[in-house]
Amino acid sequence: MAEQKTEQVKRMIVRYIREKQLKSGERLPSQDFFRRQFSCGTTTVRAAIDELKNDGVLDVRDKIGVFVIDPNADGHAASVIGICAIYSDTPYYCCLLCALQSHLNRLGCMAHLFFRYKPEPRDDMLYHDVSDYPGLARSVEGKILDGIIHLDDFNDRSLRFLAKAGIPTLSACGLPLSENSVSYDLSDILRRMCVRLKKMNVKRPALVSVKATENHIDPLFLECTGGKGIILSNDAFTNGNLFVKKYMALPEEKRPDLILYLDDILAQSITSQLVFLLPHEKLPGAMILRSRQLRSTFAVQNPVFFNMDLDSFAGLVVSTLMKNVKTGNIRIGRVRYRPEEEPELSLKDEQQNRMETQTKCRRGGIRP
Repeated sequence: MAEQKTEQVKRMIVRYIREKQLKSGERLPSQDFFRRQFSCGTTTVRAAIDELKNDGVLDVRDKIGVFVIDPNADGHAASVIGICAIYSDTPYYCCLLCALQSHLNRLGCMAHLFFRYKPEPRDDMLYHDVSDYPGLARSVEGKILDGIIHLDDFNDRSLRFLAKAGIPTLSACGLPLSENSVSYDLSDILRRMCVRLKKMNVKRPALVSVKATENHIDPLFLECTGGKGIILSNDAFTNGNLFVKKYMALPEEKRPDLILYLDDILAQSITSQLVFLLPHEKLPGAMILRSRQLRSTFAVQNPVFFNMDLDSFAGLVVSTLMKNVKTGNIRIGRVRYRPEEEPELSLKDEQQNRMETQTKCRRGGIRP
């Protein structure tokens, strides 16, 4: 308990330095001032100052006072960053959470996870309330957190609450929902996919639509395809059963000849089901937003990939947030991460890939 209180006072002292914009060489108030300011004991204040001295933030001069060395030092282990997410065992969430924690640990920060369990289905699944995450409001009011990363976003009421508390808060997801966000912008990726579609002369493109993003993505897909695109909804990110049923229910002449996937796990589920239901020559093509970390494989010929590096994305999220944690500025702005688009294949490369795919199918006992 004493160690936790010391960590809390360390964070408060660092925040005081930043709020007062103290520079290197400037003197801090007395220990008695901090004792009264933070409602704690002299021993706790002294321990916090000693640790900040060891971290290279403060210089303690006997009988003279305490002075600032580096107000922006990363070496102090004072920053505690909250990460808010829906509780999920999907590979995407697991990989991104691990990557975020890894980048925070490298900077000497501590990560505090807040999960929302069993969210009720509703129209607006991308915006959440602080009260949805047990312990979050208490941590904010207790000044335990220095910054927050949300894997979706907060509603307006919660954003006002966090802004009033002076905590930099960042949304890290597929859409630039709030003014303070780092996103890989699914809207931009979809536009780039549709440009690629036109070059490929695809006649009946389709999009796998999911509830969480349908209001943002579906109208854009129809706009980019001139209204000829087919939207087939699915019931979940990881299970493609509903999509496959809708696809197979279409008359053969109306089935899509290429499908756009903005989720690689869903793409893997759907393609692995279709390959057992259709002759190889009638399998639809695929354009997939793929995570490099998950290393997924797909039962489809010559897929086009847009490659997302979750570790690079997490690094951009953490570095963007920490710049504002240092300064105490809650205005972050919109930052975009741009997934790489694989180059178009030559005819020779396509033929080679087709032969490799057929060989894999035969080895796996799948009808070529």
